[in-house]
Amino acid sequence: MFEVGFSELVLILLIALLVLGPQKLPKLARDVGRWVGRARNMARQLREQLDHEQQIVEWGEEDKRREAAMKAAAATTTPDTYSAAHDAAPPAAIPDVTVPTIAPPTMHRPPPLAPDGPPGGPADGPAATTPTATTTTVPDHDRAV
Repeated sequence: MFEVGFSELVLILLIALLVLGPQKLPKLARDVGRWVGRARNMARQLREQLDHEQQIVEWGEEDKRREAAMKAAAATTTPDTYSAAHDAAPPAAIPDVTVPTIAPPTMHRPPPLAPDGPPGGPADGPAATTPTATTTTVPDHDRAV
C-alpha cells in the first residue's frame, strides 16, 4: 500500500507553501481537515450501520432457533404429561422478607437572619427584649489600711 513518511510529508508541505503562498495555505489546511473529518465520519457511520444490520440478521436467526426449539418441546409434551407434572410439583413458597426502609437525608439549614442584622446582633435573643443589669463586687485592694 502507499505509505507517506515524515520526510515525504515535509516535502509536500514545502511544495504547497511555495505554490500557494503563506496566505492561502492555512485556508487550504482547514478545508483539507474538514474533508478528512467528514470522510472519517461517513466511514464510522457506514461501519455502525453494517454492524447494526449484522445484529438484526443474528437476532432473526436466534428467533428461528428458539421457535424451532419451542415447537420441538411442544411436540414432545402432551397436555396429559404436562398436567401430571404440573400437579405433582408443590407450589413454590414465597419467603417472608422484610425490606428495611431508609430515611431520606435531612438537610441542615441555617437559622433565618434577624431583621436588624446577623445572629447575635442587637435585635437577637432574650437580651434584646428584656434588659438586665448585672453588678459585681470587686474587692478594693488598693486602699491602705
